[in-house]
Amino acid sequence: MVRCARADWFVDRVSALRVVFYAVYCHEAGTYFRFHNLARALQRRGHVVTVRAGDFDSTAAARTEERDGVRYEILPVTRGARFFGRGSNPVTALRRVWNHPGSADVVHLFQPFLEPAIAWRRSARHARLACMDWDDLWTGGGAFSGPLRSVDHAWARATVWWLERTLPARADAVTTCSGFLEGRARERGARAVSVLPNGFWLEDAVPTRSAARAELGLRPDAAYGGFMGRTLGELAWCLDAFTANAERLPSLRLALCGMDERAIDGLPVSARSRTDFLGHVTPQKARVFAAALDLGLMPLEDTPFNQSRFPIKFAEYLGAGTPVLASAIGDCARRYGTLPGVLLAGTDRAAWNAAFAHAADLAAQGALPAVERAVVARQLGWDQIGEQLEAAYLAGLAR
Repeated sequence: MVRCARADWFVDRVSALRVVFYAVYCHEAGTYFRFHNLARALQRRGHVVTVRAGDFDSTAAARTEERDGVRYEILPVTRGARFFGRGSNPVTALRRVWNHPGSADVVHLFQPFLEPAIAWRRSARHARLACMDWDDLWTGGGAFSGPLRSVDHAWARATVWWLERTLPARADAVTTCSGFLEGRARERGARAVSVLPNGFWLEDAVPTRSAARAELGLRPDAAYGGFMGRTLGELAWCLDAFTANAERLPSLRLALCGMDERAIDGLPVSARSRTDFLGHVTPQKARVFAAALDLGLMPLEDTPFNQSRFPIKFAEYLGAGTPVLASAIGDCARRYGTLPGVLLAGTDRAAWNAAFAHAADLAAQGALPAVERAVVARQLGWDQIGEQLEAAYLAGLAR
């Protein structure tokens, strides 16, 4: 028996699992926060996790790092990204196969990209359980939709298309971030599927709103709506709704981070003067940004891509104690729309505009609903999500 500490209580486990995550990259963006926090959560439950990831910088050195107690084994990409695209270079894939030997109890692939997938498949021969995680739809209406832009884009899209269709049936178990992807995985032959949302750490220190605003240079007495991210189609919804309400609500301001400044070039002068643009920020500053807001903004157009997602900022806003206004799309609405502090905004742009106006009125009056972080953490705490992942592993091993 091994005994592992989780917060201030103890859990008995039959044995510690050796788990290896295969990830396409190691930089702090997107899916990184999913696999990194799941690795942390598993280690807090007494398991041993190694993340094997790539580095998109071909001049970087192969190396081993420790991040929050998690071991990272990192290999840089080989040259040729302009022909194959990031994550889809067959030479890098073969290099990762031969540089990542060894066995494990569980091997878990994150994202259907060629470079980690081939190494994962090879390691699966020596593992007791091979899992795949799917947290974004890439083809068939996903992130790779639209016209082909280049040779490398065509190659990357073709390989991801193939992997998205074949890997669910090749894995012993599949984890997804949404019910939408759960359905797709089952359609494609997945044996067992578990839905794991993205979450937050309840124990992380959250600054007060006044302290967060002072740190970021925001106005102490304004009513702030805020958007963080790089999905510019969604940003346009925020900009339009803010512009429509700025004149009638003198205290209303908009705070933005995570995108290039050219994204707000089209704002009218009157609205631009009441917009605080913070540019690209670190993950630590993103938490401060969320805590500084009166309302987090998360518009989602009704597309297969957005149906498939569970944006991590949904949990980040709530984890900072900030109410969130979200379109009623995907699992944010279906599974978590009743959480304290969540306001739903319908499914189209007109509904978003109306919901934004109502929420802006509440913010100006100081009447937005309160967020109960401990209540939210029962569903979106990384410790709880890690417990669900452990249960999925144990069920798969039992089969």
